[in-house]
Amino acid sequence: MLSSTLTLLRSQVHAEWLLFAILTIASGMLTLKIPSIETRFSVSEAFAFASVLLFGPEVGVLTLALDGIRISVRWKMNRTQMLFNFANLGLSVWAAGRIFFALSGATPLYGGPAPSASIVAFVGVMMVVYFAVNTGLTASAVGLSTRRSVRKVWTEHYWPLLPSYVAGASVARGQ
Repeated sequence: MLSSTLTLLRSQVHAEWLLFAILTIASGMLTLKIPSIETRFSVSEAFAFASVLLFGPEVGVLTLALDGIRISVRWKMNRTQMLFNFANLGLSVWAAGRIFFALSGATPLYGGPAPSASIVAFVGVMMVVYFAVNTGLTASAVGLSTRRSVRKVWTEHYWPLLPSYVAGASVARGQ
């Protein structure tokens, strides 16, 4: 988080990233309950992925780390859970964004040339990395704290969320 903040302060990133940060956090307040798996879904990932594609992973880290705090406050989580949400979301998007830019060779898209069609495959890789890190860390925390199999927690509660992550990345690709 600190590294991302310093990078943004030293860079020429356009202030428009704040709009995507606000949209990400605001859209996260609108969630749908999925009763069959006892979890919630929001469209905030679409804005988070778009902010990474447009402005770079540092913007995604700041945005999702702040969204992790919002989630924690909204659901009245304790400090440990808040720190976990803050770190998990920031780390997940940082890893996904870094891998996307390293593999694609692209630079942040805001104000730059239109990307080639091959970028779709790299957006898919970004989504898979984000999904794997985010849900893997969450399932690990839940499994370890409840003394349940991490794999079982992940397959029961997080694997069914894959379509929402795919949708978020697909919408972001269209930005």
